[in-house]
Amino acid sequence: MWMAKRDKAAFGQVLKKYLKIEDPRLVDIMYRNNALDYPEKPYPSDEAIRQAVEDVDVANPELKLKERRSSEFTDVAMLRQIEKEGFFRNLAQ
Repeated sequence: MWMAKRDKAAFGQVLKKYLKIEDPRLVDIMYRNNALDYPEKPYPSDEAIRQAVEDVDVANPELKLKERRSSEFTDVAMLRQIEKEGFFRNLAQ
């Protein structure tokens, strides 16, 4: 995603090569919907986790996932560690 955010043409080439997308309008839509909206630091949001839990809960209510906290489903320790080491800051340069 780092490359996609900084080089729209290269992002388009990747889509063409690997996903066989030739329509420039679709490439532009995918760029706007993916690259531009992707956060600089990809920490999972509580809302996204809750939505995923709800989706799984519909198919598997016996798991009683809605009764659990979203933090039980994620571990952001590695993200915090690489942020502490300057990984995201270095990407921005």
